[in-house]
Amino acid sequence: MLIIHYSMKNAFIKAKQEPILVFGLSLAFAGFLLIVWKYQRMIEEVSSLRWPTTTGVIENSNFYTKSNGKGRSYYGELTYRYSVKDREYMGSRYDAKGIMQTGLLGKYTEVESTMYKGAKVDVFYDPDEPSASMLENGISEDSWVRITFSSFLLLIGVNTTLKEWKRRKEWIRRKGRSLDRRKAPRRTKSKWSYASVFHFCGNFFGI
Repeated sequence: MLIIHYSMKNAFIKAKQEPILVFGLSLAFAGFLLIVWKYQRMIEEVSSLRWPTTTGVIENSNFYTKSNGKGRSYYGELTYRYSVKDREYMGSRYDAKGIMQTGLLGKYTEVESTMYKGAKVDVFYDPDEPSASMLENGISEDSWVRITFSSFLLLIGVNTTLKEWKRRKEWIRRKGRSLDRRKAPRRTKSKWSYASVFHFCGNFFGI
């Protein structure tokens, strides 16, 4: 416990001494975490761009809205039936997120008017796992926002960290030169002045 406390104390002291470096590393780490977060879903969204389609039928649909302090959100819960190679499957995902969710009234109205019970729809399915399907493929809006924001944080964090690291290396190099100059032997004044030399010679030769 004492070792952990000592390590945390040292880390806190270093963080106070190197705020810019810690800030840059924190931004880079936050950006990296946002990219990794829900990484599997983003991979599936990209992969779905190459998925084939088949015709399906909407079995059930439930559309509703939710209001909050920031505005109104629109949702749609759908179940559909489709067939691949004479085998029937059931799906419930609108996109890679799951249910349909949007803040756009026009988008909501379009989906509600075309994906009613009994309507025929195009179903995108994974050719390697036909039970995995969705009605809208590609990268979703919130994924684009997350990718853009996380990439921005990562780039700013890496750039800040590298600049601060370079500045600190230059400061250490200059400080090292300054210390070397201080350690260099200084020229000392000779104990033998001209007067003392003449006095010594006079005494030696008896002048």
